[in-house]
Amino acid sequence: SIACLFLLGAAASPGCSHFDLKGHADANNGPVYVEVQANTSHSCQTFRLYLVTYATHLSRSDFCIAAISAASYDYPVNVLGTNRLSEFKLNGPLDKLWALQEFVETLPKIPNIIIAFVDAYDTIVNGPPSELVRKLLASGHRVLFASEKGCCSHKWHMRVRRPDCDELWPRPPLLTPTPYLNSGGFVGFRKELAKLLKWSAKEYEHEVAQLTPNLVDSYKSGGDQQLICQLFSYGGHERDATEEQKQFVRERLGVSLDYKHKAFLCMYGVSLSEEISYSKKGRLVSRGSAVCSHLIYREFQTCAGVTPEVSKPVILHFNGEGDKKTVPLKEVATRITMPARDRAALWA
Repeated sequence: SIACLFLLGAAASPGCSHFDLKGHADANNGPVYVEVQANTSHSCQTFRLYLVTYATHLSRSDFCIAAISAASYDYPVNVLGTNRLSEFKLNGPLDKLWALQEFVETLPKIPNIIIAFVDAYDTIVNGPPSELVRKLLASGHRVLFASEKGCCSHKWHMRVRRPDCDELWPRPPLLTPTPYLNSGGFVGFRKELAKLLKWSAKEYEHEVAQLTPNLVDSYKSGGDQQLICQLFSYGGHERDATEEQKQFVRERLGVSLDYKHKAFLCMYGVSLSEEISYSKKGRLVSRGSAVCSHLIYREFQTCAGVTPEVSKPVILHFNGEGDKKTVPLKEVATRITMPARDRAALWA
């Protein structure tokens, strides 16, 4: 097995405008979090940020990359799934939603709790907790998902084994090469995220009840991303629902996508030579993209009108399959520079 170095220690900087960071745990062996102080429009407030991932095996080298990068930026990590192998075999990737739902329910019902979730085996942390909190607050939304070039399908296609793009996918509020949702990275406030996870469970129960012998379980085959895409696009309603009904989840819970890659960057379809650079300190920088994938919006085929924006995403998600995932993950992991920490302990 491969041992992971978990770098410990918390950085602190004086003054709310610079964000104060302190690592904590709710109780002995309880969920761990970092406190971030941030200036809002009203006052200086303290936020608890819980970073969560789901992994059934901790000995994988790709998990070690995620763990070391998180620890390098002083994130305590809550790992779900190590005791849920049987549940994962039964539910597949959907189980990360059910595990996360149970985790969120254990958290204190107090204001200013933020949960960030990242996939365990294809993620690199590329920035500190203060930036993740700041970028969520700056978005004006309560839950923010990563956006990507690859498209979402819908359950009616998936039921009959047709993973086509959703032709009714919500039009983004701005020109973007990444109009689709990716569930491998998201951040949000506890209250709204708890409701989203609850509605996800209800939507899955409803889908199972609709199945007949000749239909496929669309969410078990499409995983957590298919389920969240469905709620984002249709709000738990049918295709012929009104636009107001379809916007239910987006409007009621303040859910949106990180279209400008401020917090999350999904690497599927990203050119490492044209769209990525590195800062003087070795941090990955997104130079923006004018390259679209197979989009249903024909006028977006060349991303006409899109002005590439430079950003420093906090979470890098190397989504995709096979070499399309592992090759860029390893290349970036070898080139990126993670902050050095003075103290280290073994995390197995």
